[in-house]
Amino acid sequence: MNWLGNWLVNQMRKAENQEISNTECVTEDKSRNYGKPLNIRVYNATGGKVITFQHYDYATDKNHESTYIIHPEEELADSLAKLIVIEELRRE
Repeated sequence: MNWLGNWLVNQMRKAENQEISNTECVTEDKSRNYGKPLNIRVYNATGGKVITFQHYDYATDKNHESTYIIHPEEELADSLAKLIVIEELRRE
């Protein structure tokens, strides 16, 4: 009966090693650096446009969100470009 126990333990270790190697292939490669994504949402509002920026900080494990309002008399493209620059400078 001892050989059966040893065989069973060896089979379980082989299966566990195989499972570990399979999960390592699926996990995300942390060495790739795609930069820091910035999510931008634009909402229509009665007083203009509401712009929300959101980004995730991996170092502190926190989400950061900033909200701005663009008046209807302002040029949307110019104002949005300025806000994107502000947010990018703030994150560095």
